[in-house]
Amino acid sequence: MISQRPRRPTLKTTMSGPKVSELQQKLHDLGFKITVDGVFGDETLAIVTQFQNQQGVNTDGVVVPTTHNMLQYCLEEQEFNKTNNLSKSETKSKYPEVYIPFEYYSFKHIKELIMYFEGKMLEAYICPYGKWTIGYGHRGPELKEGMKITEEECLELLKVDMYKAITGVMKCLKVPLNSHQIDALVSFTFNNGVEVLAES
Repeated sequence: MISQRPRRPTLKTTMSGPKVSELQQKLHDLGFKITVDGVFGDETLAIVTQFQNQQGVNTDGVVVPTTHNMLQYCLEEQEFNKTNNLSKSETKSKYPEVYIPFEYYSFKHIKELIMYFEGKMLEAYICPYGKWTIGYGHRGPELKEGMKITEEECLELLKVDMYKAITGVMKCLKVPLNSHQIDALVSFTFNNGVEVLAES
């Protein structure tokens, strides 16, 4: 059965309770200096507005689903970068600013799936599609016969290609899916390309 998107309450000034505490904790985990007291006061309003401004969403200080989703995205991105030893500057320079509804998805599952199915080759070879390929299924015009890469370069290519596949899937999604379904779609897109997914 397809999982449904969890409903997230609108949070704003004068409100209090565990949902406000959860919001404050997420902002704290993202590096904002905020008191986790369960009270949506002036401090929380200022920091929420600052976060919204940074992410390019409505800067009215009211936490609606768009802000909830962006918080979740930033937390998942932070965990992904930490797990893969990727710095903030590397993320900003290599990955586009996109919104991904991470209620449905976590980065931690897909990397192992792609590595398992694609396999690793540190020297360029011609894949069954007739294209030069290297690393974990990376294809590109820069590849040529005899080209070799290191283990580190192999993982770096995987990060970039994996992110492209994930963002491509998220842009094509029209209905909520569970993590296993998204894993399968990302693996398919990683191997075949976003254009093929969009036409399927």
